[in-house]
Amino acid sequence: MCIRDRNIGLVTSILALGAAIGAYLSGILASRYGRRLSMIIADILTLVGVFLTLFSSTFVMLLGRVVLGFAIGINTSVVPLYIREISPAQLAGITGCFHQFSISVGILSSLLLGWKTPTESDSDYGTSNYWKLMFAVPIIPVSYTHLRAHETPEHLVCRLLLEKKKK
Repeated sequence: MCIRDRNIGLVTSILALGAAIGAYLSGILASRYGRRLSMIIADILTLVGVFLTLFSSTFVMLLGRVVLGFAIGINTSVVPLYIREISPAQLAGITGCFHQFSISVGILSSLLLGWKTPTESDSDYGTSNYWKLMFAVPIIPVSYTHLRAHETPEHLVCRLLLEKKKK
């Protein structure tokens, strides 16, 4: 698939729209379904978004980018909350730093992957499928994260209090 020049900016920026919507709705998700399930929902959305961006027309690729953005928005809000709630008080700061460091490593990795993408001056520009590798990389961490995670004690206590209040 070759993306027209006018759509390249849209493919790039529409991710931010999905992220804004995901971040806005993440509080509702985390409160209603818990932090762990919210992260699993975001992981499933990531897999769906990656699949849509790899094997589709431009319109479906845009839809996939919105879905990916939605998952990014959820994870941007829920993962730090989850880390804070499961970390002992004396380690809360350092675990937050490690989370931010892992985000920075992810950004650096994506930039390094993009470094080999053909540019307009390259002979295989427009015919290379290298960009698909960059879009498929999120499958690796998403396929194994959060599966062994436990719900946070704070959420379990809140849920218990709500159940007692209903009775």
